[in-house]
Amino acid sequence: MDSQKQTAITLTQSATNRRGFIKHSAAAAIGCLAVPYFVPATSLGYGRTAPSNRIAMGSIGCGGKGRHNTGEFLKFDFVQWIAVCDVDSENAKQDKQQVDQHHGNQACQVYSDFRELVARDDIDAIHVSTPDHWHALATIAALEKGKDVYCEKPLANSVAESIAIRDVAKRTGKIVQ
Repeated sequence: MDSQKQTAITLTQSATNRRGFIKHSAAAAIGCLAVPYFVPATSLGYGRTAPSNRIAMGSIGCGGKGRHNTGEFLKFDFVQWIAVCDVDSENAKQDKQQVDQHHGNQACQVYSDFRELVARDDIDAIHVSTPDHWHALATIAALEKGKDVYCEKPLANSVAESIAIRDVAKRTGKIVQ
């Protein structure tokens, strides 16, 4: 009788273990299938660049070359354009439309004073494509606020302006291209 009880206990434990195994396996399989519906692909390294790896950019100067350059930057999925600035409201409007259409929203902010744009803490890099005589001023202002800068050529109008840009870039540790 004792051996029969022992066999029954062993069978019961095995059945529970098998049942538990199947139950847990099914739950794990359902969990694996559900992950893509709750975790964005960007978090797993698939699809678009994860927001934490994006560069938030703004542009100063949205005329012909500025708008063209914005379009070229937007080809990279790691660029998130969030602000544009131009004293000509029509240029700024057209650049904003380009950015909003690309990102599929209306989030791009428009400024007429570049100092307001560079003061934003959420911008990582600035694209400067103003008339040449404004390049140094806008570039230095952006560097002083901790932004990396891509400046359309020429970088500056004089050797003295170029040296000033270099010195500020060196002091702040920011990149100027």
